[in-house]
Amino acid sequence: MLSLAADGDGVMAGTGPRGLVYRVSANGDTTRFASTGERYVWGLTNAGNGAWWAATGTKGRLMKLTRGKAELVLDTEESNLTAIVSDGANGVYVGGDSRGRVYHHDGRTA
Repeated sequence: MLSLAADGDGVMAGTGPRGLVYRVSANGDTTRFASTGERYVWGLTNAGNGAWWAATGTKGRLMKLTRGKAELVLDTEESNLTAIVSDGANGVYVGGDSRGRVYHHDGRTA
């Protein structure tokens, strides 16, 4: 696992090298939530309404995940988006590793 985020009585887990996201319940039951289509999921944060934001690499993309579906919402010049945090208003901030930039997405999809 590369990233973890609290989700009620369990956690969401981002993985590599296949870019999968799993939900792990408090009793250890694990279900695949979504495939990002990217290599790594470096960070996760709740997007509300059952959706999640995923900071990914090696193409530096921000994905919005719903059960079984991944939508590209921001494609950056970074190699990896390695940090992510909610902006508190349906959007998200993500930070990259190669150029060191911080990006904001307002929560609207692509």
